[in-house]
Amino acid sequence: MPHYSTDRPGAALFNRLLQAQRAKHALSSFPTTQVTVIVRKTLVSFELNRETFEKLIRHHLDDIASITAETVKKAEISMADLDHVIPVGGSTRIPAVQETVMQVTGKKDLCRDIDPGTAVAQGAAMFAQIVDFSDDAPYPLAKLRPDDPVQKRLLGRVKEVRLIRGKALGVAARIPSRRELNGNLALAPVYPANAEIGQTFTERFAPDQPFMTSVNIQILEGDEFKPLEECTKLGEFEVQIAPRLEIEDSIEVTFSYDRDGIVHVTVRDLVGGATGKKTINII
Repeated sequence: MPHYSTDRPGAALFNRLLQAQRAKHALSSFPTTQVTVIVRKTLVSFELNRETFEKLIRHHLDDIASITAETVKKAEISMADLDHVIPVGGSTRIPAVQETVMQVTGKKDLCRDIDPGTAVAQGAAMFAQIVDFSDDAPYPLAKLRPDDPVQKRLLGRVKEVRLIRGKALGVAARIPSRRELNGNLALAPVYPANAEIGQTFTERFAPDQPFMTSVNIQILEGDEFKPLEECTKLGEFEVQIAPRLEIEDSIEVTFSYDRDGIVHVTVRDLVGGATGKKTINII
């Protein structure tokens, strides 16, 4: 058995992270818990209660409330349209998280039939079965267990399945109409947020300067019109273009996103006719 030493690099930090995780788990079930951490090679123990913990995560609770409200708004529905709210992820076991979501959505309780730790896996499996109705499918819809309360409750109500992308996809560009960006690069959306996967979108852009002979295409994922540094860069490539005197929207960018999670990006110079392509797997 390896010897544990507090002299190892990062040992104290690892201990604190481990104890913080244990405390979070404990406070989801009990009002208080004992925490023991290493401080300057000395073990220090103290009691942490749920009230103090909730104060420490208050900013995260506020984020949950705002994101939940914004998501429902972007879906163009109201809280009253929600049949059920399904907790996803271990952190949704925290009582304060559950209370925040119930308060925002107006629900008296959350769906308890699904384990938050396996919700994503269950949803992916159920979605795969729903979209494949063929008799020779490995797990066709007809072979679903009729006695499973989750499948009976959810699949029995399904009339349509839509695969939505929550974040926008686009390119890095300067957007003069957004003065708050001060001329800096930002995500110019091509495939908008909350659009259904399986579609194709096209936008036109202008070169930065006259007489440019190439443009650098940076493919981004994130919130629309957010600065470059706040987005995730998925890839980039160069496209040769014909030089032009006037700066005009003459560079056409097309994003095609298929159900396998493959994004096909095509760039076409409307003046010179040159094209460039990039394929990205973002699953």
